[in-house]
Amino acid sequence: MAGVDVGGAAVRGRAQNAELNMIPFIDLLFMMTAFLLITAVWSTNASLPANADVPGSNEGVVDTRVVPKMLHLYNDANGFRLAWKRGDVVLSETTVDKRRVDGSFPDLADAIEKTWRQEGEHRDPGDLKADLAVLHTDDHVAFDEIAASMDAINRTKRELVVGSKSQTVSALSVTFSAR
Repeated sequence: MAGVDVGGAAVRGRAQNAELNMIPFIDLLFMMTAFLLITAVWSTNASLPANADVPGSNEGVVDTRVVPKMLHLYNDANGFRLAWKRGDVVLSETTVDKRRVDGSFPDLADAIEKTWRQEGEHRDPGDLKADLAVLHTDDHVAFDEIAASMDAINRTKRELVVGSKSQTVSALSVTFSAR
């Protein structure tokens, strides 16, 4: 325990000495230190290095100037817009009405599958990569509508053969872009 002595005689019969309990202050100090250390570790582990220098030889390096073809799905207020793009260049574009049946968008799923069969780059069963799909949506769109849009994207399947094993996988890998 720590004490504070202000000296002098008692005023009105009370002592001027006060005792402060230091244990809660020490506990607070230890908790703040622990929180600081944990936060510092999380913030350093949460970052990804964006360094282009890769160890090893440069043989078989893929030219990074080649931009992959991607399906962009725009979730607008009155419908969906499907656009296959390579960078900023629009290769094809399709619009689909926003008709919902039992919580899903069957017309959207059919349109995605049809355009992927025509435009998709990774259709070969031996190709381990999936085509990329970007779901563009506004902040005000309900989560169940976003989930239904993702289900429509993931309904498009393709055959994948690895070694002697064959399996059916999603043809498109989905990511988000919120406006």
